[in-house]
Amino acid sequence: MVAAGNGFNASLHWVQAGPRSELSLQGPLGIGAVQVLAEGGTLQMFNGRGEPLAAEAARRELSARLGFELPVTSLRYWLLGVPDPAAPAQEELDTAQQRLSALTQQGWHVTYPLYGPAGEGALPVRVTLEREAVRVKLIIDRWQL
Repeated sequence: MVAAGNGFNASLHWVQAGPRSELSLQGPLGIGAVQVLAEGGTLQMFNGRGEPLAAEAARRELSARLGFELPVTSLRYWLLGVPDPAAPAQEELDTAQQRLSALTQQGWHVTYPLYGPAGEGALPVRVTLEREAVRVKLIIDRWQL
């Protein structure tokens, strides 16, 4: 991840259960670990000591740690290679493979340089999100459907 010229690596574990997103995010060697729970418009965060923050305080803390505002609600769709249905998007299709190669939505440009096998189809295994001075490269090492 790169935000305002500062780069860092982080590990992200994501579990999606219906509308509920559970994210565990930690830096190298577990430094700066947080757990984020999101459902609809609500957000709750727990720091590495298990201390909770809710709503706007959680958004501020997560943004401060990352250096940018993470688009959690849209990200759950973008990781699957589809636009968030709640907002307009410009889509670029890979017509040969019949899947999304890039999209622009809510100020973010999302590219899908690589798909891999997942279940009976294919899902993104490399995703890059860019917005202003922020670039986030995600490598998905395993899909569990």
